[in-house]
Amino acid sequence: MTRQLKLLHADAETALYEFERKNRDYFEAFIPSRGDDFYQPDVFTKRLGQLLAEQEQGEDRYYLYYDDQTLIGRMNLTNITAEGQAEAGYRIGAEAAGNGAATAGLALLLLEAEQAGLTTITARATATNPASVKVLERNGFIQYDTESLVWNGMKDKLHHYKRHLNMKRPSRS
Repeated sequence: MTRQLKLLHADAETALYEFERKNRDYFEAFIPSRGDDFYQPDVFTKRLGQLLAEQEQGEDRYYLYYDDQTLIGRMNLTNITAEGQAEAGYRIGAEAAGNGAATAGLALLLLEAEQAGLTTITARATATNPASVKVLERNGFIQYDTESLVWNGMKDKLHHYKRHLNMKRPSRS
């Protein structure tokens, strides 16, 4: 089993589209829907073009996460600033969930961030997604804020996390 990140590229459109369609219901159990339009082929193609343009401009870095040759997730660094800050985000498909794939993928993303010269990474996770909270904490993220939100008609808490790079990870108790 070889897990790796590959920078998003136009040739991955078909695999990415199928991954998103296949995992739509699974993702929408944890995060707000992207809406029906997102899953229309022409809209998806246009959105992919926008992501690639943002990546080309250095605003964001989008990665596809593979286990051997199988696409199992997406890892993103968005809102990259000149001061070395960015926000991490990720999606792991249902078939890869629960076996450490998210924790390992985020660790790979943090290595990419360090190699890109970033120094501070933020992330968010809802209280109703404790698995995501664990992934962040296992990768050295510290919660620094919480806000209330409503999505899918339900109240929830959105926890904000931060991780400083090029620093030793906090030891676990």
